[in-house]
Amino acid sequence: MPNESNDTFDTSLNDSQATKVTPLSPADFDIEAYADYELKLLEKCSRFWEQDSGVLVYRRFRVAQVFSSGCRYMEESLEWQLGAFIK
Repeated sequence: MPNESNDTFDTSLNDSQATKVTPLSPADFDIEAYADYELKLLEKCSRFWEQDSGVLVYRRFRVAQVFSSGCRYMEESLEWQLGAFIK
């Protein structure tokens, strides 16, 4: 049963399990390098699905600011998310 006195999300707290990243402006994001990374990842995933067995590790970053203070402004949220891509 949820705690009725604490039923709001506290945006002043960051996620303790989040990955620390440095925000990156869209102008500084290397889209070609990311496209190369994505292509290699898609190839790995395709090979994985074609095999009878194996383990595929999915890399996912939780950026604390995206879910707390950084979610107030789209531009800042984008910069935090782009920073996670180069982590």
